Amino acid sequence: MSVTGPDGVEWVPVAEALERVPGLEYRTLQSWWARGDVRTQRVGRMVWVAWEDVMAREGVAFLAGRRQQARHAGDARSGWTHTEGVLHPR
Repeated sequence: MSVTGPDGVEWVPVAEALERVPGLEYRTLQSWWARGDVRTQRVGRMVWVAWEDVMAREGVAFLAGRRQQARHAGDARSGWTHTEGVLHPR
């Protein structure tokens, strides 16, 4: 269930936003609205979030995670070296 406001913004209940974005946790979404990254409206006991804000914030989080690449043992930046089949800290 979603509602489009007079300004064209799609509003969805928090529970639906969590269903629409796999892996998104309630506390993460809550921290985004506490920081002002996601607009919210409270209607009765339900909190509704602006869907475009959730998608924009999720995109930023996804891209930030993609930039952090795993480093293999032996990579000078990993802090580990691989000699004779054994990993050793540098």
